[in-house]
Amino acid sequence: GLIGYGAIGRELAAALLADDTARYRISVLVRSGDSIAFSDPRLTGAHDFLRLPRAPELVVEAAGQTAVASAVPPLLEAGIPVVIASIG
Repeated sequence: GLIGYGAIGRELAAALLADDTARYRISVLVRSGDSIAFSDPRLTGAHDFLRLPRAPELVVEAAGQTAVASAVPPLLEAGIPVVIASIG
């Protein structure tokens, strides 16, 4: 999973999806009421990672400290590993 789809999030997604042999599917956390049009069918939007039919194996945060405070604790409590990529 991916929290944030700005410069860091887009670069990370592009790097992961550049390997055509990999079977990555990336769910991007989208704020309620928002939607993003993705050009790659392996990218999908999600309003809540914990309500997906299959929980992410890993979530990378690339959205900032507000996202860390609000989105990360429930993921950790559910046993989903999280990598914090933003440092500001």
